[in-house]
Amino acid sequence: MKYLALHPSDLTTEFLKPIYQNIPDVTIITGGMSKEEVINEIKIHDHIIMCGHGSPSGLFAISQFTGLGYMSYIIDSEVVDLFKGKQITSIWCYAKDFIVNNSISNCVMSGMFVSECAEASMMGFQASQEQVDESNWCFSKNLGEHILKTPEEIYTAMQNGAYAKLAETNPVASYNFKRLGYSH
Repeated sequence: MKYLALHPSDLTTEFLKPIYQNIPDVTIITGGMSKEEVINEIKIHDHIIMCGHGSPSGLFAISQFTGLGYMSYIIDSEVVDLFKGKQITSIWCYAKDFIVNNSISNCVMSGMFVSECAEASMMGFQASQEQVDESNWCFSKNLGEHILKTPEEIYTAMQNGAYAKLAETNPVASYNFKRLGYSH
């Protein structure tokens, strides 16, 4: 299987690197390409891992890609047809909405994902920086341990893994854990 990690370079999402950094021969794209070049990479890979900031409409380019601004999308409905027959891992705020709205299958995804204290407050709960950091680190490490599995196997492993255990005591992990999902 050929792996592609698309992770627009941004200091606030550096914690997501353990998801894909230990995959042998993974192609990692953090920016510096046009959307067309990214599309060509998607076409030749089997498992597309997408991490960063986003919305229900897609994954933000964060001004890292040629001709695209901060709030422009590097992944949006324009590329959905390319996901057919591929395995997809989507970790950004509201990725689950994007996946469901576009009927994407064979996918592991996050819903709204709290990764900063301000986001916790916006979602109606308080969290310390220590709790946020612990949740971010544990999530990425746990997902990275299972990333080579199928979406259902990844989801099941996460339901029974270190992040599930942390969700019992950490409010950030609890919030994020409830919003993980997968599609067949």
